[in-house]
Amino acid sequence: MEEAYCSEVFKYDQRLKIFIPTLTMEWDCYSVNTQIDIIEKWETIRGGIPERIREIEAKIKRKQEELNDEESFEQSCKLNEEISELASMINDLWNWFREAPSIKRKAKTSLSLDSHHHY
Repeated sequence: MEEAYCSEVFKYDQRLKIFIPTLTMEWDCYSVNTQIDIIEKWETIRGGIPERIREIEAKIKRKQEELNDEESFEQSCKLNEEISELASMINDLWNWFREAPSIKRKAKTSLSLDSHHHY
């Protein structure tokens, strides 16, 4: 897949720090080769999600340790808010990770993304 085209199909999510698929047309409108390219690119991205989750879990652990030693109520509230946001990011990443596309032959010339969400 050309890099320029790839940037049209995958947009960088600043919050999650991964590229996520943002299809601009119905899946069946993409050529078979493009569908395969999109799936291959997504599988590469998807494969990095568990490592991203581990990084965030490490941040949560550090913040929880800070929280255990924190005496300021205001600072404790801030740390709890940060931990909550990090946990929300993990949840969102797991949702994207579960977005496991597969190729199914519907006809000799078409492929489909078999998933519970449309990208």
